[in-house]
Amino acid sequence: MVFCGTELAVAAYIFNDDLDKEEKLVNFVGCYDTREVLHSLAPGEDVHEDVINMVVGKLVEEKDNLCWFLPTSFGV
Repeated sequence: MVFCGTELAVAAYIFNDDLDKEEKLVNFVGCYDTREVLHSLAPGEDVHEDVINMVVGKLVEEKDNLCWFLPTSFGV
């Protein structure tokens, strides 16, 4: 994967270990994800359930009523 321009700047900001890990970086569909949560997107890390719920929220927002996605609260 190759990043350039704005993508590179955003990734550098999210994964900067010198910045506050509790800073809220995402406010979407009732999810308030911090830098620490987004660090779960790094290679070799388990993806945090809040990241999955954010993606589910985005997918639900973009799809019609015939297709739906369940958040992690429905997982066993």
